[in-house]
Amino acid sequence: MEIDSVKSKDPLQLQQTINFLKSEIAKYQNEISTLQSVDHYSMVNSLEQELNQLINEKKELSVELMMLRKSFEKELSELHENIQLREEQRIKLISSIESLVEKKENLQKENKQLKETIEKTAKIESPAARSENYIQAVEELDHLLRSFLSSNNEQLISLHETINQQHNLLKEIKDKNDEIHSTLEEMVQVKEPEHKYSPTTDVQSITRINLENQLKNLFIQATSFETELEEKLRILDEFDDKLLLLAIEIEKHKKSDI
Repeated sequence: MEIDSVKSKDPLQLQQTINFLKSEIAKYQNEISTLQSVDHYSMVNSLEQELNQLINEKKELSVELMMLRKSFEKELSELHENIQLREEQRIKLISSIESLVEKKENLQKENKQLKETIEKTAKIESPAARSENYIQAVEELDHLLRSFLSSNNEQLISLHETINQQHNLLKEIKDKNDEIHSTLEEMVQVKEPEHKYSPTTDVQSITRINLENQLKNLFIQATSFETELEEKLRILDEFDDKLLLLAIEIEKHKKSDI
């Protein structure tokens, strides 16, 4: 509305114009207020939905964490049993090797005594054939013992190395076990606020994956070592068989020389 047009009107028309403008202003203010109210309501509704979603996610994560903890506790229990079994097998290996070493030393002593006895007997008895038979028997026994020790010395060394590897693996499994148990306790003690989102969820997820990978690697190592251990135990059984055959052979030589 132009100023000249307003000046040319009478007071009544001016009053009507003013009332009209006031009405328009009130209408626009009402529309603005309505828009603001609707916007705030939408925002509040959106925040409430987001909050409810976070609360539900927290509940789901709590349930998942509880199930994960039970699963880990079961696996840790099995791991403890596995460690105990490995320790018993390690002790058995040590005992078997000590027994082999003792048998080897006894065989060496017995061979030495046989050699001395045969040499003394050969000096006392004059027939050359008798002496030659004794000497030949000693040489055969000595060759038999040396052959046995030579062919199995590397395997004995390998058994010692296996025991050392087993001891190191057991220590590593125990350390990992303590680390996993400690991490699980930290995860269980975490308390998330219900009114806001926390990045702890992502940390828990990453930690869970790391723990699962660690457990998988440990079980792979344990399985691999179990196979190797069974092979070493088989070798020990072969040693026992060879020692038995050697003892029988020595006994035969004893009887044949009497």
